[in-house]
Amino acid sequence: MPTETKPAFDADKIVAALDKLAATPNESRVGLKERLKEPRIYEAIQKAKAQKRTIAEIADAMNAAGIEIKAGTLGLYLREIENEMKGASDDKSGSKSKADKPRKAAATAEAKPIAATEKPDVKPADSGKPDGGKKLTQAPNMGGAFNQNDL
Repeated sequence: MPTETKPAFDADKIVAALDKLAATPNESRVGLKERLKEPRIYEAIQKAKAQKRTIAEIADAMNAAGIEIKAGTLGLYLREIENEMKGASDDKSGSKSKADKPRKAAATAEAKPIAATEKPDVKPADSGKPDGGKKLTQAPNMGGAFNQNDL
């Protein structure tokens, strides 16, 4: 039985094959959001928005052109794209994110100190009976066929 030999590991050949693969984008894997980032499409959407067109009207125009998208999805994608663009420019300015800002609840809790001498206005529970009801040390009567205390 002949033995099979594996081809030698050729790094240059592997790199060339991967470079060739990377040079041709896989169009079936490109999502709609990435397509909206294309400068011509993004500028056309911004121009329509500048003319006071609603997101729903823009989505309808895109649907008529063969791109199926709902107005809510288009609005979401545009906000995400704008935040990504803003985020890229804000990284240089060092602005704080929401996570770095203190919450309102924490700020109001610190602003209202509680005095140590204040006592709450709590009154003992009244059972409505003149003698105050059963004593706390007395065992509860659980009922049953025969109870020594019921005699």
